[in-house]
Amino acid sequence: MPKSQIHLKVFCVDVENMIPMLVFLILKPGLSARVYPDSVRAGDTVSLECRKSCQLPSVVWFKDGRLVAQPHFQAQAKHSGNYLCVVEGHESVLSDPVALDVQYPPLNVSVEVSRPGSLTVDSSVNLTCSSAANPAADNYTWYRGTVSSSSSMFQVGSGQVLSLPSVASNTGLYLCQARNRLGESNSTEVLVTVDKTDINRLILLVGVGVKVVIVLLLTLVIVWAWRQRRKSAVGKQENDRDYENVTA
Repeated sequence: MPKSQIHLKVFCVDVENMIPMLVFLILKPGLSARVYPDSVRAGDTVSLECRKSCQLPSVVWFKDGRLVAQPHFQAQAKHSGNYLCVVEGHESVLSDPVALDVQYPPLNVSVEVSRPGSLTVDSSVNLTCSSAANPAADNYTWYRGTVSSSSSMFQVGSGQVLSLPSVASNTGLYLCQARNRLGESNSTEVLVTVDKTDINRLILLVGVGVKVVIVLLLTLVIVWAWRQRRKSAVGKQENDRDYENVTA
């Protein structure tokens, strides 16, 4: 039996003439679904209306294949989708689907680190911001703070992806702010830091480097002092020789 037909015994009312008729044959009810309004913002009230060409048993609503509890509700992000009404008990008789578009500011803003886990001092890393929003977020702003003072964060970039070429000089807490024309929302803070063992290695290398510099400086000072003393000695010898020639 085609999905638009149903075989049942009901009273069907001629809408134009308002004449009740007993129907005991195959009935072709006309169901027309309507969502009002069809484009809303989160928090607005939505009504589902199923228009019937004749008096039928009660109808039920489905959204994307799932039963809808109430035909009136406050719109949330999860309510976006396609709706249709069907004759209760005869789910093969259904209307054409109608769409509901719920618009809302960014939700569930999160930051993904391109290289999770331990980072070395010479690592580069990308931070990617994502969110659920309708319309999609079109503006992203990045903020950075320190572990000791996360409340005082400052802007360090914009765009959906923030690139950090060197972790050693960019450690700290990062968060992303996603925005569309309906509002904005922040992600939770993400800590970008260097592995402790790598920090110890860096400290060791710096210590060795400092010692090498000190040794080089001492060597240069010694060489400079020796050359100065030699120059002074040569000058004295020449002065003595000149004095002897004059006295002779």
